Amino acid sequence: MRVAVQSTNANNHFAPFRLDNYLSSLFNFNFIPMQKYRSLALLAMIASVMYGCSNNKPEENIDLSTASVLKIDKAVPEILIDSLSEQGSLTILPLETAERSLIGKVNYLYKTDSSFVVGEQNGAIKVFTTNGKFIRAIGAMGKGPFEHLTPTDIRYNDYSKNVEVMDIGLKFTGYKIAGGNDFENLELMKQYKPTLFFPLGQKKYALYNNSNVMSADDDETNRFYIIENGKATSKALPFQSTKVVRQIISANQFSNVGKTSIFYETGFPVVYTITDKLTPRYYIDFRNILPKEQFSYEKVGALIRGKEEGKFFRIFEFTEGQRFILGNIDYLQSASFFMYDKKMNKGVYTGLGFLYDKLKIRSFKIDFMDQEDTAYAVLTAVSIINAQKQLRESDPDLTDLQIRNFLALKVDTYDNPFIISFKLKQ
Repeated sequence: MRVAVQSTNANNHFAPFRLDNYLSSLFNFNFIPMQKYRSLALLAMIASVMYGCSNNKPEENIDLSTASVLKIDKAVPEILIDSLSEQGSLTILPLETAERSLIGKVNYLYKTDSSFVVGEQNGAIKVFTTNGKFIRAIGAMGKGPFEHLTPTDIRYNDYSKNVEVMDIGLKFTGYKIAGGNDFENLELMKQYKPTLFFPLGQKKYALYNNSNVMSADDDETNRFYIIENGKATSKALPFQSTKVVRQIISANQFSNVGKTSIFYETGFPVVYTITDKLTPRYYIDFRNILPKEQFSYEKVGALIRGKEEGKFFRIFEFTEGQRFILGNIDYLQSASFFMYDKKMNKGVYTGLGFLYDKLKIRSFKIDFMDQEDTAYAVLTAVSIINAQKQLRESDPDLTDLQIRNFLALKVDTYDNPFIISFKLKQ
C-alpha cells in the first residue's frame, strides 16, 4: 500500500546505472570507442560470467543497466524525522492491553482498510481496529485444520482481503479478517519449496526459495518464481550449486509501492520491480561508507549467483514513498538505517536509527509507508517510557499540546506495543 512517483524533471532524474561503467570500475579498464566491437565482446563475456548466463535461460539475464543508483554517501548521528515529516502529523496509537490481546515481539505489521494486522515472532496473529481496539486472534497454535505451529511467512493479501500464513512444512492457510476461514493447503506452493511468498493477485503469487536447493537433475533450481493459477509463469535467480548455499532471508523481502510490487534479497545491493519478471529498480551504493576491505562490488556478481564470499550488509527493511526511501540494514551484526531523498538525490546512513527529537523518541525503524506517504513504526512500551523520561529531563515546552499529550500517556512496562505514524513531506 505504497506509491512511488518518479519525477521526469531533469533536476530530479536518477543517474542511470551504466553496466559498462560498472564493469570498468570492477576490472580497472576503459572501453575505447575505436575498439567498439572488441569491447562489446568483452562486455558480453564478463556479463555472462557474472550473471550465470547458461542453458539458454533468459530468466537468468537480469540487466542492471535498468536500475537507478541510490548513493548513500553521508554518515549522520541519527536520521531526524522532525525535518522529514509534516508538522503535527505524528500520532501515537496504543494497542489495547488485555489478557487475550497480549503481544510479544512484532515481526509483521500490515494496515488494511479498517484494521491493523500484527504478526508476532512466536507465530501468533492478532487484529486491531485503526483505533487500537482488539478485534480477534487469527488461527490458533496447533497441528489441526486452520492451525499453525511455526509460521515462516505471514502476508495480508490486498486482493482477496485475507491474511495468508505459510507454516513449517509448507502448510498454507488463508483467514478472513472479519472471521472464519478461506482455504487451506495451497498445494501449488510445495513443489517450489518457497521460504517466502507474496500475493500479486487473488491467484497469483511471487515465491522465494532462499536455501532449499533441489537435486542437480531438477530444473526447478531457482530462488524466485511467479506462479499464476497453479503454474510457474516466470523464474529467476538460479542456484549455481547444490552443495553449499547460504541462507539469505529477512522478515519481509517483498513490499508494495502503490500498485507496484518490489523484491530484494538480503546481502545483495539490488532492489527489483516485479511485473511478469524481475527488473532491477535500484542499485544501493554504500561504497563510501562501508569498509572497502569488507565490501567490494567485485563480488556482487558472485553473490547474485548464490556464492558466499566475505561479509556483506543485509537489507532487512526497504519501504518507499513518493519522495523518500527508508531502510534498515544489518552490517557485521549491527543494525543500521538509511534514508534516500528522491527529490534531492541524496542519501544518508546512521548506526543509531530514526529520531523524533521533539518527543525524544529514538532508535526506531520504519515498518512501511502507505499510499499517502504516511510512515508506520512499532514501538515497545519501554521505548515510550524512556522517551517520556528524557523529555521531562530536557525542560520541555509545556505550552506545546503535542508534548503535553505525550507526557500524559499512562504507560506500564508490560503494556502492548504502540504504533506511531507520521506523514512525510513531499
